[in-house]
Amino acid sequence: MNDIFKISFPNPDGKINVLKRYLHILALLQYIPENEIETWNANKLANLLSEDEEQKPLEDSQIRKYIKDHIENELGIDIDKTQGKPSMSLAEDIDSETQLKLARIYSSFVVKDTTRDIILKKFIDAMPDKALWTLARIYFAVIEKRMIQFNYTTNAGHEITDWKLCPYYLIIRNNNLYLVA
Repeated sequence: MNDIFKISFPNPDGKINVLKRYLHILALLQYIPENEIETWNANKLANLLSEDEEQKPLEDSQIRKYIKDHIENELGIDIDKTQGKPSMSLAEDIDSETQLKLARIYSSFVVKDTTRDIILKKFIDAMPDKALWTLARIYFAVIEKRMIQFNYTTNAGHEITDWKLCPYYLIIRNNNLYLVA
């Protein structure tokens, strides 16, 4: 079972790296600083992104293709890449709600969340045979608007069996994982 970690993980068909790459590009092109060193064209982006990826160096044509295929066509976000301009940028600002959605995903790549790691490790240690299954079942119970039933031991050691409730979401607070129901 531990052989899974001998492969490049997670990277199903390179799609995780595609997502990570275009989120990096979006983030770097969001703002045009006055300092020209911090502006980006396809060549500078290719060089920078090559530093982050464990593969052969990227070409500027690959970056232009990523921008066209993934940012412009998939996300519908226009990039100002006017000929003769020394840099590229987003053609218009990304609204706050879209930025929040993007930041939730992007932060997984660029922020080390040790609190989340500690809490998830504690959760996995408590139920190593079904931790991921439990997360998935709660998640889909919320989507399906279904009631769940489980046994629970309080901090005081009191056991509650066959507890039924309607879950809303899981939340991390004060170094614990809570089910809001």
